[in-house]
Amino acid sequence: MTCKAGSQPNQDWFENAAPGGGSSSGPSAGSASGGCTYDGVVAPFIGSATTGASGWGSPTFDDEFNSSRIDTSKWVVEGPRRPNNPQEYACYSPGSVSVSGGYLHLALQDTSCSAGGSNYQYTGAQMSTAGLFSQTYGYYEARLYSPGSNGTIYNWGAFWLTGNNWPAGGEIDVFEGFHGAAGWHFMYPDGSTPIWQGGFQQGQDYTGWHIYAVDWEPGYIRYYYDGKLVGTITRGIVSSPMRILLTYSTGPLDNVGGPVSVPQTMKVDYVRAWKKN
Repeated sequence: MTCKAGSQPNQDWFENAAPGGGSSSGPSAGSASGGCTYDGVVAPFIGSATTGASGWGSPTFDDEFNSSRIDTSKWVVEGPRRPNNPQEYACYSPGSVSVSGGYLHLALQDTSCSAGGSNYQYTGAQMSTAGLFSQTYGYYEARLYSPGSNGTIYNWGAFWLTGNNWPAGGEIDVFEGFHGAAGWHFMYPDGSTPIWQGGFQQGQDYTGWHIYAVDWEPGYIRYYYDGKLVGTITRGIVSSPMRILLTYSTGPLDNVGGPVSVPQTMKVDYVRAWKKN
């Protein structure tokens, strides 16, 4: 079905089980009735990196990427390792991650690699706050640059959250390059089966620089793109702590990823998180 209420048209909603019960980066599109809410309200801008809005306080996590190297007190740069999803065409390597000019750079390189006994055509990147930062609930925001053209996002980039025990801990995809569009998803477990809910901004241009945020609270998850509410989920909300991840990879256009284009680089201006007082 397609939800067209409010000021955000052409947003496709789905709910389905992850194919094979094993994917940790996104589902194939399915359909479901009910559960989606859209309107044009402005996001609750929490404030700058040092000053929060009333009721939130200062950030619980903040990286402005203003140094010349990765802050290893905040991030774990992963790899060389296999990708999250076996459909990806790239492994993850620390050589694809760098910081310069005030931005984090996550590169997808036209270089083959081997990891875990498998060979991959390209080399991508993933970093996370595993073992360094996690929290239950809160407002998470990042400003990202997604390569693309004519309104279509290339490859498979993501800003997302996940628990330590997948799928039991859940997954919140704040932004994911989904069939060339900007997608938002939430996964909750039904026993051992991952159930996916979410949608994507079909027909809207999210190439280049945009701000992606999520407000995860007891009873709801609200997604904000450039300060506008694009989706609300109220079913299956989990309460386990989640860590932050940034990923840039690529995969088949006919399943999840956007058009394959290498070499390309996803850039990140900042990542911030808050929690209500």
